[in-house]
Amino acid sequence: MKDNLKMFDKQAPRPPLPTNQINVNAAEQLPESCSCGCVVFRPAVLFYRISAVMSPTGQEQLLPMQIFTCSNCDSIYGPIGEAVEKVLKANTKEEVLGPSQPPIPPGHHPVG
Repeated sequence: MKDNLKMFDKQAPRPPLPTNQINVNAAEQLPESCSCGCVVFRPAVLFYRISAVMSPTGQEQLLPMQIFTCSNCDSIYGPIGEAVEKVLKANTKEEVLGPSQPPIPPGHHPVG
């Protein structure tokens, strides 16, 4: 055991981590705002159901994703907001993903 500890002593020293720090005064910054003008957001969680076929474990799973919603109008903030809003307003997957392609009949698969 002591031999293993000595091995670590002989390793080359690591270079120091950079200490470049930026001093930011939050009072001088403008807060992010929603399209409705509100600047207060609350945390929320979306759950995506992952099918057993796509899951690394081979079993159906729920994938949680933290998001933030506007405390005034409940819209989802950030780049994912538009995509999620589109899904929530859609009635079917086809409205979100477009029409699905008909299955290729057996024997008609393209040769690549």
